[in-house]
Amino acid sequence: AEATGAVVVLKGATTLVASPDGTLFSQADGSPWLATAGSGDTLAGIMGAALAGSAEDPDAFAAAGDWARGDDRRAVAAALAVAVHGYASRLEGLGPVPPTALSANVRTVLRRDR
Repeated sequence: AEATGAVVVLKGATTLVASPDGTLFSQADGSPWLATAGSGDTLAGIMGAALAGSAEDPDAFAAAGDWARGDDRRAVAAALAVAVHGYASRLEGLGPVPPTALSANVRTVLRRDR
């Protein structure tokens, strides 16, 4: 991440998000079924939406990033997307999570009261 200046996401059993400023996020709540074809595409869509939200209202989104060591909104948006993706995969139980179910579950995760 530092060498390229890009936020890097390493998707796996524990997904890592690395920012060029050295901030590192990890998320291990996803289902092993996230290795199913199409789930990475779903993650990319969630990331795109999170990044668009950060650009649409930077002040509100910056407040969400205050807990990060750095202020790289891209890394915070990617970490948010990875977390939503992981939680959405767990709503299907222990079996396969096709991309259509995964994307439908994203709406459920975002609507839950926390």
